[in-house]
Amino acid sequence: MITTETHGTTSVLKLEHGKANALDLELLIELERQLIAFEESPQRSMVLTGRDRIFGAGVDLYRLVDGGDAYLVQFLDALDRAFRKLYSLEKPVVAAVNGHAIAGGCILALACERRLMSAGQGSMGITELLVGVPFPSMALEIVRSGLAPHVVEDLLFSGRLCAPEECLRLGLVHAVVEGQALLTEALKAAAHLGAISSETYRMTKREFRAAALRRVDGEGAQYDVQVRKRWHSKDVHERIRQFMKSTMG
Repeated sequence: MITTETHGTTSVLKLEHGKANALDLELLIELERQLIAFEESPQRSMVLTGRDRIFGAGVDLYRLVDGGDAYLVQFLDALDRAFRKLYSLEKPVVAAVNGHAIAGGCILALACERRLMSAGQGSMGITELLVGVPFPSMALEIVRSGLAPHVVEDLLFSGRLCAPEECLRLGLVHAVVEGQALLTEALKAAAHLGAISSETYRMTKREFRAAALRRVDGEGAQYDVQVRKRWHSKDVHERIRQFMKSTMG
């Protein structure tokens, strides 16, 4: 589901869940567990990546509509916890985007403060509105923090996908590198950030991201009540089924 490696003072977490690294309850619980373990370890930085040509393909829509209300409650709780834990980690995190990073997969990448993408393959985008589900407040704050406002508005409401070079131009990623060099370059970036005083990095990252977390805990809390109602509604589930039928056959 998630494999881990150690390269000097850097931990590598590789998502290896099914064919597409689709976000389901089990993967989110394991991701949160691995992030907590990294947080408590002596490792100074982390690289998050995927397998083959997929970094992360978003929510497992089949599980979402077939799992029932009990599954959906647990899933949304786990989604919020995993996104928040990744975003609020007080150590350096680099995303090595090895391929498609779509919807929830794109949110995972944007939660990392440094993002490198493999050249010539894969795309990134936030397609939730096309699927028919509203963004939880934590996901919205991650997008806002990671991108310029005009880019957020463009990608959020269009749901379009961007190839690597456009991802670089829009700021979705900081660099595009040849696929074979992706992990090497990501490890270099992580080691560079990890060499900064850990206390200085912790203080700076905590303060930089504090406002977003306050919004989630404040006005975002009431918004999320409405979000969850929508995710549970029959109308949204029917829209999801129509989306799956039109895109997946």
